[in-house]
Amino acid sequence: MDNIEAGIMRVHREAAGVLAVEVVRYSDIPPLLFAAAGGDASAERTIGILGGFLDGVGRARRGNSILCATCRHALKRSKFACVIVRPFRDDRSEGLCLGVCARCVPHGSVADIEAKGLAFLKRVWPESRILDPGQIHVDRGHA
Repeated sequence: MDNIEAGIMRVHREAAGVLAVEVVRYSDIPPLLFAAAGGDASAERTIGILGGFLDGVGRARRGNSILCATCRHALKRSKFACVIVRPFRDDRSEGLCLGVCARCVPHGSVADIEAKGLAFLKRVWPESRILDPGQIHVDRGHA
């Protein structure tokens, strides 16, 4: 089982069917770092997942590159945004990071990047859909 499959399985086990999707662009990284340094646990988890992914992109060797989740373009030599997928719960420990290259989202809007991430997720979880957080009733477990 490769890393992406193992990551998907870990997130799937912890998520119990409800995932949170977060888009991170380059401009989002400094505020995340400041928040993490200030003790924001959610920002710390995001930076941890993001850092591992960016390290993997940087260390990838030719022929074994981390690819765009949409078009399969190598991310190492291109501008890209990240889509972080985690279980929708407060104490989530697992997460998966996907890269979406600038060729697939030339304007870099959060909505466009999120849509590309959702398209990838639908290949894994065909019933995936975006819910407004207000639609999730935590106390009753229904969406």
